[in-house]
Amino acid sequence: MLPKSIRLLALAIVTLLLALSTQLPARGAEVIRLTNGEWPPYQSPELPHYGAASWLAQRAFEIEGYQVEYSFFPWNRAYYMAQTGQYDGSLIWSYSEERAKHFIYSDPFLYTNTVFFFNREKPIDWDRWEDLQGLIIGATSGYHYGTAFDEAERKGIFTVDRVSSDELNLKKLIAGRIDAFPLSLDVGRYMLRTQFNDIERGRLDWHPKPLRKTAYHLIISRKSPRAQELVDAFNRGVAKLKASGEYERIMQSVLESIRPR
Repeated sequence: MLPKSIRLLALAIVTLLLALSTQLPARGAEVIRLTNGEWPPYQSPELPHYGAASWLAQRAFEIEGYQVEYSFFPWNRAYYMAQTGQYDGSLIWSYSEERAKHFIYSDPFLYTNTVFFFNREKPIDWDRWEDLQGLIIGATSGYHYGTAFDEAERKGIFTVDRVSSDELNLKKLIAGRIDAFPLSLDVGRYMLRTQFNDIERGRLDWHPKPLRKTAYHLIISRKSPRAQELVDAFNRGVAKLKASGEYERIMQSVLESIRPR
């Protein structure tokens, strides 16, 4: 049998190693810091799991052994904080060549349809841009509705009335001051559910034909030394979410909870 002093020394070493092991970051605790913004029902600090897109991203990374920490900022600030490497990345963003200079894009993991909302007293029906001849279309300053929309405006097919917010455009549509307003379908539904009363909601409807379908991505700063690693892990995680059916369950649980009844 070993001398008591040696046994005590061995026990002390084992105890120390166990204590240190509990303090070392396990693979499952590896942290990724992402900026986020306000775009419900996809993103908001006020929503369960921070909205559908935030929840999907969190679960995709969790499956691959990462813990996501979100910080919410105005959009310009969210972009800047990620671009300068103060955060690992940001969500969610559509693709642009300019952004691709500073970020690595994930595969698209969320799609939205932009449709025309209209007043039920002045319904619209359209298949070609020329069908909107003479209408006054509301738009939100700083938003891009696609090159086809821009070309139709340039040709004078319709007149665009720009204001500062989506909410103001919906109010103008309810009042009959514009003929239609392009907006992401689920964003519009969320706003009608949470910011307008039953009478106001009842005055509006939307046309099923999308004027634009947009793909959204996670973006990781090229300044991050693990940029490609994080993008690859995220893509794998999303694929696993879809294969297991969890992706669809998350989307349905979030979106159904905020759609108008």
